[in-house]
Amino acid sequence: MTAEQEQIFVLCVWLKFASVADRDEFIHKFWAPLAEYVKAHEHGTLAYEIAIADSDPLKIQVFERYQTKAYFTDVHQTSEPYLAFKAAQAPWRKEHAVEVTGQSYYETGIGHMTR
Repeated sequence: MTAEQEQIFVLCVWLKFASVADRDEFIHKFWAPLAEYVKAHEHGTLAYEIAIADSDPLKIQVFERYQTKAYFTDVHQTSEPYLAFKAAQAPWRKEHAVEVTGQSYYETGIGHMTR
């Protein structure tokens, strides 16, 4: 493992919906159940949050922090609830023309995430 691979791994995903109704359906039907599971069972997931843009209610950001990238790939992405989430929401996103972009990062340790 490289030094970067041992650092905290962050994933940011941005989604844009056609309507507030679509956004809310995505959040409550797909996101919330998975977020509850992650909070209860994935102790190596340090943060798992969704935020609605203050300047455009059709945009959301998903912010995820993991102990390591390996935790993300080996634990989070292989859990049964995550696989069910991916399978259920992918066709829904396509049907509702949701735009998705994302980027992953390694934290530098400069600054802070909590007080």
